[in-house]
Amino acid sequence: LEIQERIGDYEGMGVALSGMAQLAMGAGDLDESLELYERAKEAMVTVGDRPEVARIMDEMAWCTLAASQVDRARGLFVGSLQAHDSVASTRGMGLALFGLSAVEVAAGRADRGAVIAAAAEVFAEAEGVVVTYPWVTAAKEEVSAALLGLPPAELERCTQEGRRMSVQEAVAYATGVPLEERAALA
Repeated sequence: LEIQERIGDYEGMGVALSGMAQLAMGAGDLDESLELYERAKEAMVTVGDRPEVARIMDEMAWCTLAASQVDRARGLFVGSLQAHDSVASTRGMGLALFGLSAVEVAAGRADRGAVIAAAAEVFAEAEGVVVTYPWVTAAKEEVSAALLGLPPAELERCTQEGRRMSVQEAVAYATGVPLEERAALA
């Protein structure tokens, strides 16, 4: 980071800061992690690296969710979803959708979480998305456990509803932005 700062390499600074943020998150220092992620995002915005901005926003969202900042996490996941969509990152969109399901569960709305999780799962299967980040794997376990708390008939109804959604419908449902308004924002 010191070398990148000295030579004014914002792309390198963003990568270094993002890596440091991951280390801080892994060590449980969520405040430090979020500060580093914010700096990494600013560096990537400076150079116009939209795919990296989208990735950093996704990681910030997971970190924010781990810090129990549910509303902020929702906003970051929505921003990440839109950023990934703007650069045609199918994998990123799948991660953000799953993140939004975790947000719903954390907010005490397991039924909405079930719908979004089912839609994200179908999307991931169709697009061949593989999720291997440890924080996503842990969240999947938490979401699965919360969904098992739903009455079986309710869980089945929510799962079927989510599995029938197109990705556009799932995004509209998860973000609360109707399809026609989302198109106008693009």
